[in-house]
Amino acid sequence: MMLQKPLVQSGFSRVAEALSDPAREAIVSALSDGKAMPAGELASIAGISPQSASAHLQKLVDARVLSVLAQGRFRYYRIDDDEVAALIEGLVNLAAKTQSGGRARRQVGDELRQLRSCYCHLAGQLGVSLGDTLLRRGFVELNGRAG
Repeated sequence: MMLQKPLVQSGFSRVAEALSDPAREAIVSALSDGKAMPAGELASIAGISPQSASAHLQKLVDARVLSVLAQGRFRYYRIDDDEVAALIEGLVNLAAKTQSGGRARRQVGDELRQLRSCYCHLAGQLGVSLGDTLLRRGFVELNGRAG
């Protein structure tokens, strides 16, 4: 008797597994501002060997979390698209809400809290303030999630 795959599974467990390692979390976090970086630099940021970084990066590329840009003999990695960036941002926010116990969590830097860009939009306190002002003055109207 063969077990059938449940129809309700969307397949997100593969993406979740790709993100579920501290080294891969460090890599994805380093790329969360939209820039592309080479494997060696990402290895250094994550505190892992270049060989280990290569395996982690491949897992993230296979799950379509990261994409690769080849320039000459160099390969640059970046967050694949806006949907992945939004997912990462959502996970960061969820993790901040669910931090348990007395563990100290890394604070978001003042500069990042103040102003940053996230792919196709402004973010941070100044980005939100600018958006609110544009809405209040009638320069922008929202219809659902579209402006």
